[in-house]
Amino acid sequence: QEVQIERVFAAQIEVAIQSYLLLRNTALAVHDSRSLLDWLSVMQSPATLEDPAGVMEDLAQRLLLVADATNVVLYQYVKGRDEFLRPILKGKFLDRAAMRSEVPKGHMAYELLAERLPHFYDDIVVERSGVSEKHDRPRFVVREQIRSCAMLELRARSDDELFGLLFVNYRTPQRFTREQKNTMQVLAASAAAVIRTARFYEWLKKREDHIDGLRQIDAAIVEGAKAKNLDRILHSILIEACLTSRSWAGAVFMCNPAGELESRASL
Repeated sequence: QEVQIERVFAAQIEVAIQSYLLLRNTALAVHDSRSLLDWLSVMQSPATLEDPAGVMEDLAQRLLLVADATNVVLYQYVKGRDEFLRPILKGKFLDRAAMRSEVPKGHMAYELLAERLPHFYDDIVVERSGVSEKHDRPRFVVREQIRSCAMLELRARSDDELFGLLFVNYRTPQRFTREQKNTMQVLAASAAAVIRTARFYEWLKKREDHIDGLRQIDAAIVEGAKAKNLDRILHSILIEACLTSRSWAGAVFMCNPAGELESRASL
């Protein structure tokens, strides 16, 4: 637990320093600076920690505006299942419906898991092989007429858990400047830090609730034993089990001397 706490706060400190240096050292346009400051304010709000999914939605929209991109695609990654969820889409798409399907294992997102990001392609068709190859349907770059693309990780620190991949796309050719690259990376890192913190607090709360539930069960067992009331003990355990697992209902069955199941507690 101490190691997790240290990593959470270290990531927050790192993002804060990155954001400060970005605002101090880069020549951002006025509206971009305001947008970045607004974003950082949102990231620090308590409500944000309760909505990691909303962080991803806001990040994609913010990057679309700050980067002045044609569209932004964000794939959330679930480490436990080693899979990407259906993407979050922001901006203008020529065929938005084609982006609503599940993410197959052969998708570029899975290829990028083995690569070191970020990538910034001024001309993606020329600079990255395979993006314009013919398949059973046109690839995204061809279908959406993309010329330039930035690919970024949602990862607070280089050794942290991956939360997703970001694609910032342009139909008009770009020459990515150092300021553009820094801005995109800080936004992505700050979002990842918040998501990581939110998940840590969620884990911590579940752990505390679980420990508190066990204490209450222990107390119920003692009181039930004193009163020689088994049903009271089982009912208390069942309540805590449902609360901890967030279940709507549950039941405890016991075998009677005849070998038949009898309900002794239910919710």
